[in-house]
Amino acid sequence: MAMNLRLDDDGAASLRRAAAKAGISMQQAARIAIHEWVARSEGVTMSQLMARPPLGGGRVPPGTAARMLREGRLESGRE
Repeated sequence: MAMNLRLDDDGAASLRRAAAKAGISMQQAARIAIHEWVARSEGVTMSQLMARPPLGGGRVPPGTAARMLREGRLESGRE
């Protein structure tokens, strides 16, 4: 499915920096974030989700971000 993601200047700059640091595209970084958010929020109400600590606070299975970054790099041909 194709979609447009509209970010304010600060959000776009943050995404650009994070993607560059990880060696992946901004699109791949956004997909990783969406994947982790969906995995974290399945079967949870919005109020329960908002009450949780940020990602990385022990709620994301170990290795999730690293695995997703590696998959992104493989997709882009950087690894």
